[in-house]
Amino acid sequence: MDFLDVGEVGLALVAAPDGDREPLLVSPPGCSIRLAADRAFGAEVPRRELTGIATAREWARQGLGSALLPDFALEPDLASGALVRLGFEAPALALRLVWLRGREPVLRDVLYAMSAPTGA
Repeated sequence: MDFLDVGEVGLALVAAPDGDREPLLVSPPGCSIRLAADRAFGAEVPRRELTGIATAREWARQGLGSALLPDFALEPDLASGALVRLGFEAPALALRLVWLRGREPVLRDVLYAMSAPTGA
């Protein structure tokens, strides 16, 4: 296998300003955000499994729990006050693209090009 580390994504625990803090709203097993939530909070925190991060964000906006979400999905909601950061230092999530060596060499070139800094 070949891989390319493409950087980190910040994570934040968020909820509606006056909404419930429990349960923890999580994406399905196998999702990198879910794995980060499982690692950060362990099994003892009550959780509700949803279909993905967009659904978790919307449920959190409605005051139905808190969610650990990537920063890029939160900017408008944090700016408008629909969501607030909770007092939890979330670890960054490292992103890595992985593909089988020898398969789709053109795809490898596209992935490298997509991950290159702007202007590089």
